[in-house]
Amino acid sequence: NRRIPDRYVYTSQEKVCSFLRGLYSANGSIVGKDGKGRVTLKSTCAELVEQVQIMLSSVGIRSYITTNKASKVKWYNGTYT
Repeated sequence: NRRIPDRYVYTSQEKVCSFLRGLYSANGSIVGKDGKGRVTLKSTCAELVEQVQIMLSSVGIRSYITTNKASKVKWYNGTYT
């Protein structure tokens, strides 16, 4: 379980934007063609995703959460869901 410390979630708009910029540069991606897609952040931790949504809302960015269906992925050391 991962969680963002409250000092980052409930702080100034400038600090929230800086934190989100770092988080998305490390764990985000753009989905879609020609740069006209949407920005995504993937995580296995529901609490972290909910905190990010609060932070996005606090700076005026609307967001939504989707859940991917589980699928099996085969790696050299086994198959994982």
